[in-house]
Amino acid sequence: MSEKINNGGVIGPREMVELMRRSFFGEGGVEFADDAVYETPFALPGKPKSYKGPEAINAHFAERRADAMSAAMATLEIRANEATVYESTDSEVVTFEFELSGVSKVTGEPFRFTSTIGVLTVRNGKIVRWRDYPNFLGAAEVTGARTQLAELIAG
Repeated sequence: MSEKINNGGVIGPREMVELMRRSFFGEGGVEFADDAVYETPFALPGKPKSYKGPEAINAHFAERRADAMSAAMATLEIRANEATVYESTDSEVVTFEFELSGVSKVTGEPFRFTSTIGVLTVRNGKIVRWRDYPNFLGAAEVTGARTQLAELIAG
């Protein structure tokens, strides 16, 4: 991919977050380095806390889209996915938040919640490390799946 930004340089972390945000709606995608690591330190029970390499990472996201995202899309009309990016002292690293908003197809009520917070490292236009902190409780609340989440956590 190595898409270029307006100043002629390779994509940095801030631009990568925007590509990630757009890919949520099926607009393009991102590229992982050969040695990339995706981590979810607070993974749900029975799920791995890390994935290594582009194939494993992309397979994980394909599974998430098939399972969790299809369930969410059945109950939610997501109208916006907004990104807030926080710079760090390391030019390859940013912290970001994604905030989803829309309307529940079940209740008709609007919703808005921070869906994830992440720490992203990008080098040479590719993601080399992504520490992801998904908001499982927030997602369960807006999709009406609190009971299922509690059962999963309880084991």
